[in-house]
Amino acid sequence: MNTASRYELLNLAERASARAAAHIKASRRDQNLEIKTKSSPTDMVTKVDKETENIIREILLSERPNDGFMGEETEEVDSSEITWIVDPIDGTTNFIYDFPVYAVSIAARDSDGQIQVGVVTDVYHDDVYYATYNGGSYLNNRAIQVSKTTEMSKALIATGFSYDDKIRLRQANTLVTLIANVRDIRRAGAASLDLCYLAAGRTDGYYEIGLWPWDYSAGTLVVREAGGAVGSLFSEEPSGELTIAGNPSIYKSLKRHLLHFSDAL
Repeated sequence: MNTASRYELLNLAERASARAAAHIKASRRDQNLEIKTKSSPTDMVTKVDKETENIIREILLSERPNDGFMGEETEEVDSSEITWIVDPIDGTTNFIYDFPVYAVSIAARDSDGQIQVGVVTDVYHDDVYYATYNGGSYLNNRAIQVSKTTEMSKALIATGFSYDDKIRLRQANTLVTLIANVRDIRRAGAASLDLCYLAAGRTDGYYEIGLWPWDYSAGTLVVREAGGAVGSLFSEEPSGELTIAGNPSIYKSLKRHLLHFSDAL
């Protein structure tokens, strides 16, 4: 794919994300959320999640009707070329509580599995993180890079927790093994923003169990184009079993630590 084609996809993703963010803001002011639960009492969804995904889907597929679509709230539509991977509200719990960390995440993946474009819009703060393959990463049109921290003892590490209470207990045990060996831990509650914070140098590393492609696809490209690394325990690709990210030094150290304590994951 050439640069011009990537920028066409980027422009479309940014327009869809901006429209989605505007709808989320307006809905939050109205407070007519209609909250329901999915896999557990802590796994919540609102009518705004579904409305927002429909808005994004309509914008993307009205201009590119032959593309595929994978969203958190709707059935997947296959394509032989570009597939859009969308989380309409990453951080729904935060959105419900008006905790100011929730985002719209949109990625465009080609038929070879390469993410060509990633856009993550921090709805509350009007910040837009974006990247194109081999084109660098940006926050509000300013180039960003991962931190230069090399020692785990000086690293700020982000993580998240499962909706499953049994898995949460295992994650707590893993956290105990880590917290004494790093500068501190952060838990924001939106994986796409965790990855973008890492890309902007606001944290040094990140790991989380149980993510889906719509959680990490856009953010993964933003991290990699900012000079960082994203993978899993036994692969250099993110995984639903475990996603690990960091600047190059902390990524390696965090991966070694988690591999050593993998029985607790």
